[in-house]
Amino acid sequence: MRKENLLKHFGVTFGEKRALKTMPTDTDLTPSQHRQSPKAYRLMELGKTPIKVERLRHCLKSYPNKIDAHILLDGFTNGFKVNYMGPRQSVNCSNLISAKQQESELEEKIMKEIQVGRIAGPFKNKPFSNLRLSPIGLVAKKPPPVSKTHGWRMIQHLSYPLGSSINTFIYPQLTTVQYTSLDKVLGTISKLGKGAEQARMDIVSAFRLLILHPDQFVLFGFRFEDNFYFQKALPMGC
Repeated sequence: MRKENLLKHFGVTFGEKRALKTMPTDTDLTPSQHRQSPKAYRLMELGKTPIKVERLRHCLKSYPNKIDAHILLDGFTNGFKVNYMGPRQSVNCSNLISAKQQESELEEKIMKEIQVGRIAGPFKNKPFSNLRLSPIGLVAKKPPPVSKTHGWRMIQHLSYPLGSSINTFIYPQLTTVQYTSLDKVLGTISKLGKGAEQARMDIVSAFRLLILHPDQFVLFGFRFEDNFYFQKALPMGC
């Protein structure tokens, strides 16, 4: 199946704006009241990203792959969709062992993400009645020079439970990553000739730059210390 048809099959549209549907919540508001509710509006606000969309738009004008250029611009403008094709129903779970072992570090991570606008919460009750919870935890960062800083990285286990997880219902063809081979890099350097220079860049928290589309919020919930939260940016998963 061609990439264009595959993306359209999974709901990625080109040059078309779709109205957002109001998420179901645990309140007693009618649909019209909910749309006018400041509280509900804040729930559906986009997460924060440092990416400057207009600058990105300018840089992508001459980008040869127009489909990918559109996906990037639309994603950073309206939020990215993960093309989840499974049921949207409430799911509960326990967190990873590391969440208990490194409780204070995890709390610090969550609070920082709330402050920068990439996590919403805490909520005493589920902000959406069909909020799906996935386990969270911490993994140790690799020591320098592989990682710029020591410490912990917050992750969300999106492959749990086996057979009915978030990752289970995302079409694999849309998640495959192919890195540039070393042979291709060497070939490019060879073509440039003597005096060519190269550089490598490592983007800190690259996943967190990708804000989620509001209709994806319900898929990325978690619970910590009896409070509910949800992601507004793509989490580091496993």
